[in-house]
Amino acid sequence: MKKGRPITIIFIFLMAFLLSASAWGEKTGYLMIPPCAFRPERGGYDFDSSGFALFQNDGRSDWFYAPVFLPQGAVVTELRMHYLDNSKSNIVLYLICRTGHSRSRVIASCSSTGQGADNYGDSIKEVANANPIDNSRYRYYLYLYLPTTLLSLYQVRITYTY
Repeated sequence: MKKGRPITIIFIFLMAFLLSASAWGEKTGYLMIPPCAFRPERGGYDFDSSGFALFQNDGRSDWFYAPVFLPQGAVVTELRMHYLDNSKSNIVLYLICRTGHSRSRVIASCSSTGQGADNYGDSIKEVANANPIDNSRYRYYLYLYLPTTLLSLYQVRITYTY
């Protein structure tokens, strides 16, 4: 063996270990849910769900669902909703966990301000002490209350660590 080769090999292994160890730390991920992912609670709803906004047209089409697919073991840290509020009523958004036919459990919720007058806003709810995502036992979804034609949902962002 040539002189210096063992030191070079040790250096390469040490660098590989250090680089891979830095990748082991906790990371932050984001799941963006567009308005077109939301489906009405029941048939007969009169609503528009384009790529940029969800809004109802008749004042009665008020509850919507959207699936949530997060990685196994992820921990939700924030729920954020971007909306347009032209009403004194509020948009309310719930992140829900459910198993089989059991009752649902709310992981987080957020709502609009009800201030009206072209109020574009973000509603942010930080989530503390959330259980890790367990896709083997639970299903996850968003449940949205959109009570009037004067409210629009633009997007939802779920922040999580893994």
